[in-house]
Amino acid sequence: MTDTTDRPAWLTRLVGLMDGSLKTDIDPHDIVTGAQWRDFYCNNWPREFYIDDFRVDVEDECGEYILPDDSRHPFEAFEMGVWQERDDFGPLSSGTMVDVHLLYAAVMDNTTKSVVSFRVDTDNLEALIAAAKAVGAEKV
Repeated sequence: MTDTTDRPAWLTRLVGLMDGSLKTDIDPHDIVTGAQWRDFYCNNWPREFYIDDFRVDVEDECGEYILPDDSRHPFEAFEMGVWQERDDFGPLSSGTMVDVHLLYAAVMDNTTKSVVSFRVDTDNLEALIAAAKAVGAEKV
């Protein structure tokens, strides 16, 4: 068992979500956009997990991310995250499967930034980009 003092905050939240001591408003049927999934999967995915299976294509055969930012999918389409560490951690032992919506909630509920996407007329695109940059937005 890993010392809990070394436990990252997201992992503490995940254990709480799994044992019911914490709640989340995120449901497996909730919709996540491709842009939101890209931020989670490419920038925030915990290395201690791998995805068991996808019902939507996220990467091509070369491992390149291909899910369109404007696509919309329920969390359940991304299946399960699987704990791949050799050490047990609370209820997590090697091979433990966790619903992706719980993993997402544990990692992303505590972030201070959000991913948004817009559909805008091409004529207004530069103005939107300038406005986003003016408030500190960055491209993901």
